[in-house]
Amino acid sequence: MDFIFSPEQDELRSAVRAVMTDAVDRGVVRDAVDGDPSATVPSTRALWQQMVQLGWPGMLVEERLGGL
Repeated sequence: MDFIFSPEQDELRSAVRAVMTDAVDRGVVRDAVDGDPSATVPSTRALWQQMVQLGWPGMLVEERLGGL
């Protein structure tokens, strides 16, 4: 089995990393995952809107149904 990412997958990984790095501080996310009640994760609405603009949700839908 081939576990090497394609150039398209590498490009997507880089794009996701860039968007998430700009949107959310890693330390805050780690604290929230660890159950720290004082961890305040930024609004997901703005992040979701950005992901929609990038077309990421469409990647989950088959092309024949209008997805990517």
